[in-house]
Amino acid sequence: MSLLTKLTNNVRNCFNASRKVSEELPKGDKEIILSTYKILLEADPELFSKAWIMSASRSTSIRKSFNLIESNNIHIEVEFAKFSAVIERFFTRIICDEKLATELFETSCINLGKRHVDFVSFGFHSNYWDIFLNCMLDVIADTVVVAFANDAKQQHQVQKSWNKFVGRIVFLMQSGFKQRQLAEKTVDKKNNSNEFNENNF
Repeated sequence: MSLLTKLTNNVRNCFNASRKVSEELPKGDKEIILSTYKILLEADPELFSKAWIMSASRSTSIRKSFNLIESNNIHIEVEFAKFSAVIERFFTRIICDEKLATELFETSCINLGKRHVDFVSFGFHSNYWDIFLNCMLDVIADTVVVAFANDAKQQHQVQKSWNKFVGRIVFLMQSGFKQRQLAEKTVDKKNNSNEFNENNF
C-alpha cells in the first residue's frame, strides 16, 4: 500500500465518523470551510465534476433518471456533466457570496431541496443526495490529502469540517424536500375532502 493510499484511507475513515448534520454548523467549522474552499478547488479544479460523475457511476437509478446507459461513458455525456457546474456555483454562492451566514445558508439549502420536488416526475428520488454525499466525501478526501500534504493535523481538521458541512447541506435539502411534499399532500387531501363534500351536498 502506497503512502498516498494509506493517507487517503485515513482521511476516509475520518469522513465516515458520526455526522451531526441535524445541528447548526459551528463557527469554527464555517471558518475552516471559508478559508479552504478555494484551496481545495486549486488542488483539484474538477472536484465537483468528479463527484457528480462518480455518483452516476455508482447508481443505476441516477443513470436511468438521466437516460444514461453505460456507466463507463458518463464522463462524455455533455448534458449530464454540465450539471456539475451548477452544483459548483451553488457551493460558491453559499460559501463565497453568502459567507455561510446561518439564515442565508440554511434557507438556500432548504429552498433547493424544495425545488427538487419538481423533478420527482422525471425519476428523481431524495436518496440520490446520499449517494452524491458519499461521492463528494470520497473526492474531498483525496483532495485534502493533496492540498495539505505536509500537515496531518490540518488535514484532520479540514476533513472533519467538510464532512459536517456537506452532511449539513444534504440534511437541509432533504428537510426542504420533505416539507414541500408534506405541504402538497396536505393541500391535495384538503382539496379532495372539499370535492367529496361538494359532491355529497
